[in-house]
Amino acid sequence: MAIVTPFLVANPDSSYEISRGGGGNDPMATIGGLAEEAGSQADTPATQGEFRFRLTGFARADDLPEVWLELRDESGGQVRTHRVQVIGVLSDITTVSMNQVHVNSRAIAAVTGEEVRPDTFFIKVSEGAVVREVAQEVERAFLSSALDATVIADSAAQGQALTRGILQLFQGFLALGLLVGIAALGVISARTVVERRQQVGMLRAIGYQPEMVALSFVLEASFIALVGIGLGTGTGIVMGQAIIGQLFSVITAGRTLAVPWGQIGIIVLGAYLFSLLTTILPAIQASRIYPADALRYE
Repeated sequence: MAIVTPFLVANPDSSYEISRGGGGNDPMATIGGLAEEAGSQADTPATQGEFRFRLTGFARADDLPEVWLELRDESGGQVRTHRVQVIGVLSDITTVSMNQVHVNSRAIAAVTGEEVRPDTFFIKVSEGAVVREVAQEVERAFLSSALDATVIADSAAQGQALTRGILQLFQGFLALGLLVGIAALGVISARTVVERRQQVGMLRAIGYQPEMVALSFVLEASFIALVGIGLGTGTGIVMGQAIIGQLFSVITAGRTLAVPWGQIGIIVLGAYLFSLLTTILPAIQASRIYPADALRYE
């Protein structure tokens, strides 16, 4: 008997309740090539621990059809084969799915011709027990064997913390780029006031009030900021969905990316407000230009 991971099921369906198997009634997959090859890896020989095939003819459903795998070992100049039946597909959220195919020790011994000595054990802690204390007790009990007990939740938390740290580093660089862009918008606004000094004087001469001149500069800078923010936000969401769908197509199959609209909204609002703050001072300076001084400017 064997249990496989969702990665080996071709075109996996994320729903176990509504999926129904299709195709043949008794599909059989063989590591030697009777199953569907995995994309462009069809001509690439599989190395130890790798499986270059996908199980076809059914979806990940409760009514799993009869599926057989033929395991073959050609090491040592001798070919050993052993057939096992797939009796289940692991869930996407399982914490013990470290290999693509799980079989018992007798099946491995039949293929390799050697007795299997497992080096990893999973211990289920009884309800109400403290996991870390149980791990310490296990290490003390097997101290002579140098056993290392690891809590799966702690290992997952360490991996998530590392990933979160890398993502926060990227977010820091992006925030720095955003601040530089906001500062650049303020510099452009200040330069615009200097370059348009005569135009501002003419507007004041024909009747424009200081508030109207300041508002025109603020509206111009606001339009530039909104266009930049909109393009950046849209591009980021589209590229994020494309990258996640490409890199994690198996994990996210049949699912949609959860866009953090709340965080995005706060960042967009903050960027827009800071952009307005950097343009207020140049706009006030432009509103204080007197027509006579501006028209005398060379």
